[in-house]
Amino acid sequence: MSIHLLGPSRDPKQLALMDPPVSAQWLQLDPDQHPDDDDETPTIFDPIYVVADEDVQSIPSELRDARASLRLTQLGTDDDALLDAAAVLERSVNNTSVYFVLDVSGTRLLFVGDSQEGAWEHVLDDPVSKALGSSVAFYKIGHHGSHNATPKPFVESVLGQGAYAMLPWGLVKQWENTIPKAELLTALAQLNTHVVRADAPVAAPPAVVVDPGLLWSQVTFTV
Repeated sequence: MSIHLLGPSRDPKQLALMDPPVSAQWLQLDPDQHPDDDDETPTIFDPIYVVADEDVQSIPSELRDARASLRLTQLGTDDDALLDAAAVLERSVNNTSVYFVLDVSGTRLLFVGDSQEGAWEHVLDDPVSKALGSSVAFYKIGHHGSHNATPKPFVESVLGQGAYAMLPWGLVKQWENTIPKAELLTALAQLNTHVVRADAPVAAPPAVVVDPGLLWSQVTFTV
């Protein structure tokens, strides 16, 4: 067995690159927009997690930019705003996900975490890394199947036919109509990809077995 660690990139520009170009998107998800309003900052976090003003410059610029984009005066009492804030902060670290291929006697399994456009660019622009991620037996679908976490070029020319894929997903009402992307799932189906969804797993014996209580799914490969 071999583990090939292909990412994350060490290039700050790639770490900051979240969205693919328009020509390569799965019908772009339009994020909610909030006006900047940082006049008053409520005590959202315990004081031990608050960075003193004199230490702010030690925080990565991506996180400082994310904080500046939040409408903090609403966060203390608004559940939707808290979810928005978590999403913005999450996007600041998605491209630092560990991106790796597990190779077991020639059967390759691809795990990309929450990697988004920059992390994928880092891999797909390198011929050796791209080859390792091609025609895999298993693909852990990136970032719950969101619009910017599985590039079109990967699906159309790298993934290959007949893979098994796992979709870690749970209903978040705010994004129930946009995540996972229907266009992505359709494209995977056209490649005869068997998608095992966390919310509604479907057994396909003998390869795919689902716990009667729907707590787990098992995919068996012959190597």
